[in-house]
Amino acid sequence: MLKLFTYEFKKQIFRVSLLIIAVLCLVVNCYKQYETVRYYGADGYIKAVMGETPDSEKLYQDFKGDLDQELFDRINAYTEELNAVIAEGKFSMDKPSDEFFTGYVYGDLNYLNMLKDEVRYAYMYPNTMAEISEKARECIRFYEGSNDYLVKENELILSIYQGRSISAFGRYEAFTLFFDYEFSTFAILILMAFVFASSFAAEKATGNDRIIRSCGRAGSVFRAKHMVMYLFVICAVIIFALVDLLGFGRYYGFEFMEQPLYAIQSYQYAPVDISIVGTIIISLVFRILFLIFIGEVLLLISTFTKNIGLALTVSFAAAGAMIFINSLIPEYLSPFSLLSVKTLLGSFRCVNIFGLPVPSYLIVPAVTLVLTIILHIICYFRAVGRTELRKRRISE
Repeated sequence: MLKLFTYEFKKQIFRVSLLIIAVLCLVVNCYKQYETVRYYGADGYIKAVMGETPDSEKLYQDFKGDLDQELFDRINAYTEELNAVIAEGKFSMDKPSDEFFTGYVYGDLNYLNMLKDEVRYAYMYPNTMAEISEKARECIRFYEGSNDYLVKENELILSIYQGRSISAFGRYEAFTLFFDYEFSTFAILILMAFVFASSFAAEKATGNDRIIRSCGRAGSVFRAKHMVMYLFVICAVIIFALVDLLGFGRYYGFEFMEQPLYAIQSYQYAPVDISIVGTIIISLVFRILFLIFIGEVLLLISTFTKNIGLALTVSFAAAGAMIFINSLIPEYLSPFSLLSVKTLLGSFRCVNIFGLPVPSYLIVPAVTLVLTIILHIICYFRAVGRTELRKRRISE
């Protein structure tokens, strides 16, 4: 009786500890967002973090919007106005004036020139894609009849890049940082290690595994543990993703989510024609798939020992080993590539598979899914065993 009471007490302590760790992970994650914005954000990030509005932001807010002739006319008109003020010499270099967004004529002119570069990228984007499409057509004509693979690859390039355009001028710092941000996934990994590394080891430690097997419930317990793991991963990814989006959106806003991914200049060669919000959803699916793969690794490790501390230690060691191995294998074969939107969707990459050009963003999830299924099957044999499989075949 005392042993049972002690065991239940330890379980309660463990649950409270997990709750504390989860809260700490969220708090640290929010601070990490602050650090990310402060050190890696856009121009004027320090003022943004301190709760002030950068001078360039005032000018941007006035010119953002649809990429049409009205926008070009307004930019040209304000450029001429600033040049006229400078030519007349009727301005102060020392005292700020409400006449200008930044308070100074040269400040407005400098920021306006930077804004022109951003507008120019969006406006000239169809021309850039037209050049790529024309080169793809030239390659198709050149290799036709001599190299079928290169013909197919350039046909794929042509289908991806032709006809693209950007309809609005905006800034996308919140989404760029969100796509590059991996700390929240690391926090979820820590939580998963504490929650699932001892799943089967705890049963062995208490002898419950033999009772479960003798009752013929090993299969249902196995499925229940996996369903809990799947739900945990999905909920954790959604919660942390919302926290990340709200965190970065707090500094940079949530505008223009309906724009295509290639509206972000660092994704101009994205091999998919989807919106930013669509890319966010895909990135969450990729994270969920990766974390389920890690969950299978943790559950499998827990079937090899009845020492909970050893299971946790081996789990962290396995994570370190996978990170090391990740640097030695191609990106399109590494499940860790699922964590980087820039790696998968930042540019066109494909692999020759039986003479067909297959984009890497399709290969990585497929490889991860196959590895996850293999781990699941091995874990099933380890946790359930062949005896229950024989019983099921006999009953059928």
